Amino acid sequence: MKSHAFAGSIALGIALMAMTGCTSSNTDLGCVTDQECKGERICGAAGRCVYPSGGGGNNDNNTVADAGADTTSDASTPGDTGGSDERDAIALDTGGDVPTADVAQDAPATDPDAADPGDADPSDADPIDADRPDTDPTACPTAQILTRLQGQTTWQTGDVSALPLQTIEFDATASGHVTAHEWTITARPQGSTQRLLPSNTVAQPRLFLDLAGTYDIDLTVTNHDAPSACTSSASVTITATPSDDVQISLTWDTPADSDQTDNFGTDLDVHYLHPNGRWDDPPWDLFWRNPDPNWADQNLDTDDPSLDIDDTDGAGPEHVSHSNLEQLRYRVGAYYYSDNTLDQSFATVRIYLQGTLAYEDANKEMPRTGSFWDAAIIDATDPTNMQVTPVDNIYAGFPNNTP
Repeated sequence: MKSHAFAGSIALGIALMAMTGCTSSNTDLGCVTDQECKGERICGAAGRCVYPSGGGGNNDNNTVADAGADTTSDASTPGDTGGSDERDAIALDTGGDVPTADVAQDAPATDPDAADPGDADPSDADPIDADRPDTDPTACPTAQILTRLQGQTTWQTGDVSALPLQTIEFDATASGHVTAHEWTITARPQGSTQRLLPSNTVAQPRLFLDLAGTYDIDLTVTNHDAPSACTSSASVTITATPSDDVQISLTWDTPADSDQTDNFGTDLDVHYLHPNGRWDDPPWDLFWRNPDPNWADQNLDTDDPSLDIDDTDGAGPEHVSHSNLEQLRYRVGAYYYSDNTLDQSFATVRIYLQGTLAYEDANKEMPRTGSFWDAAIIDATDPTNMQVTPVDNIYAGFPNNTP
């Protein structure tokens, strides 16, 4: 558990509801006691690490999202016995509205931080009958997938374009008379650990898009009430594309950790360095202790980076987003904060420039606690032609060199 004092103002792209306490019922949401949280954060009422009201900066209601764990089983992710829930976000009221088969395409949400609060369960929506293609209980179903971004009210058919850190809701109730649903994630970005919640066997699950990339989702519906049990299948592809000028993701794999989705594991930290600064030294190094620095125009926040997700006990991801960069050269690194006696981890850094993957270095060995990977330089001196240059050096501790 991290014990550094917090420095820097707290504001970021993923907002959580203000929290006050913590009970034993929160074990599947990321924390149970204050000791499991970094720095000055405490374990909030929803089981997430938050800053106490009145502390940790000028915005008391905003926190760094701390990835938690989920104990819901999900056959769509073989081998997962735990799994992290949606990484944290604004609490939204889905309204319990019921989808219909006649849908229109909504414009994608513009807020990349609109993720699932974890308490709205679309499977509780009332079933529809009149709009189903066939409600004869003995008829074979026809699989139909409807989707929407959480927070929207209109459902759509077809493939989906979204932003990383958004949540997609699915609906299969327009498929006819169904006695069994099975959803399967058949493809996902490397390093993604999210699962369909509350399970992959409900009519209306949801999925948090923890990384940029493509997610393929299959649905199989079965009617066991037909004279001869019959099935039908459908699929949908979700493409999560960053909208920020720069997005950085850090994921990692720890071979000695038998379950990288529970509440115990290794802790790596992403670092994003301004050329004025030194590693591990706020305010010019962005990391968990300095998640939302004010780097450029002191009167604007649209030109500042933010740490969107901080994971302390597993495989990541950690996210940094930054738009409207100064015409400078920035550095990207990763620090092995704690191996928790699990030995080496293998880190992957991806850097997206204006929505396109510009750099990926996968499975870099981080030998032990205290290892630092100086990964790459982002050259924004020409904002119309930003470039990434690999550095790829491993140090025993912070090298304190600058771009």
